[in-house]
Amino acid sequence: HKGGEVASRIAVETISRRIGERLQSGEGKSDPDDLIREAIREADDRIRGLAGADPALQDMGTTLVMALCRGDAIHLAHAGDSRAYRVRNGAMLQLTEDHSLVAEMLKDGELTKEDAVHFRLRHVVTRSLGHGSASDVEQTLAGWQRGDHLLLCSDGLTNMVGDAELHAVIAAGGADVEQACREAIGRANLHGGKDNITAALAYYD
Repeated sequence: HKGGEVASRIAVETISRRIGERLQSGEGKSDPDDLIREAIREADDRIRGLAGADPALQDMGTTLVMALCRGDAIHLAHAGDSRAYRVRNGAMLQLTEDHSLVAEMLKDGELTKEDAVHFRLRHVVTRSLGHGSASDVEQTLAGWQRGDHLLLCSDGLTNMVGDAELHAVIAAGGADVEQACREAIGRANLHGGKDNITAALAYYD
């Protein structure tokens, strides 16, 4: 949709600012999930408001994946096909489930994994900020421990780099998360780089 980059920027800026302010004031320490919901609702309202005021941005929206890490707990929220992965002890686990037409068709047995790669509607998402309701954002809780990596990324990365290759890059990078991110994005571009690529990597040391 038009204005996707604007919606993405609003989401990042609004959510990070709201959570940062609440945590700094001490108000957001009691229930991280409530804090996340509040920040997402504000971002969704801002996206809708700007889209309604500017015809050039009409119907803009963005996928979302975010994490608030508190001790050994990862509080996740996502909408669309941006994903979160945890890498632990030589294995990479996808922590989120795509909100997309392809994911629904795979679940219902209407599409095979092989066919999904070339499916013409593979980029159609069923949830996003700016469309539907902020309550459509799915929240989950995962654990992590020392030595784990947490990857948040858009489908511009995962559509270009397979799980095995992505895992190898992250494992090789160790605690140097910046280098691992650069390498992963470089691999995606080397393989064609057909979409915008966003990646954030954290290491629990």
